[in-house]
Formats: sequence, structure tokens, C-alpha cells
Amino acid sequence: MTRINENLYTNNIVIEFLKSKGYTRDSILQEVSISTDPTQRLFADIILMNESNKDYLAIIEVKRIIKPGSLESAKRQIHRYIHALSHLNIPGYIFAFDQNNNMNIYSLNKDGIWNEIDDEHFPNYTSLTTIEEKKRELKQTIKKKRNVDIFLMICIIAAVIT
Repeated sequence: MTRINENLYTNNIVIEFLKSKGYTRDSILQEVSISTDPTQRLFADIILMNESNKDYLAIIEVKRIIKPGSLESAKRQIHRYIHALSHLNIPGYIFAFDQNNNMNIYSLNKDGIWNEIDDEHFPNYTSLTTIEEKKRELKQTIKKKRNVDIFLMICIIAAVIT
């Protein structure tokens, strides 16, 4: 399927769906160019972004029709995007359309398997940004705990030496 047709569906149907889930135009990046090195350029159909801190929230590939092998091909694409962005924990989704233009959403689980999900199970903007903020808070807490542990170890060593 040509890029023009995928763009048509992206702009008309997927973007409206994402807006209904609380995403704004500023949080929906389309046809994002990702460079892994000077000789290779990748183009993600959609990347969802946290407007306040510019973190990536999810990657979406749009497919006009799912054919045999399309999900595996899309999985490889999404994995390439995730690695190129160095955001290994962001979720990947496929929005695919059947011959009647019904939209199907597939979510890539942690085992690398696509699961079809209902529209209502696609995360809204608030839920994805909250998850991202909680992950960041957890990383900060772990870093602080590590620093405290190092400080305590230094204190113990200093006490033993003196």
C-alpha cells in the first residue's frame, strides 16, 4: 500500500480517534523521521509525545489492510523505531483497516506478540503521561536510594578507618 493512502487514513481517521482520547495536535507527531546513522532514515507514521516534557509515549504504525505477514513486518518496524529512539519501554501499536474501513488496533505486548484491543482499551493521553511520570519518579527514587546507600557505605568505611 502506498504511503499516500496510509497518510489519508492516518489524517482522517486515526488522528480523530487520538483526539477523542485526549491527544492534541501538539502531542501527535506524524511521519517522524528517525535517523539511526547518516545512511539510514526511518519514518514512523505516528509518535505520541508528552507535551510538557517532550518524552515519547507510544509509536503507532498505520496499515491500510493487514495481510499475512503484515503484523510481523510491522513488529520489526516498531522495534527498529524503538531502538533508534533509545526508548526501549514505550508501547507500540498498529492501526489497521479492513476492506469496510473498520479500524482495528493491535498492541505489542512484552512477549513480542500482537494483541487486538478494543478502542476503549487504547490508552488516553492522561494515562500514558501518568505512566511515564511514574516511571521517571521511580528512576529518581532508585537513584536517590543508591546515592544514600553509597553515602552510608562511605560513612561506615570512614568510621572503621578512624
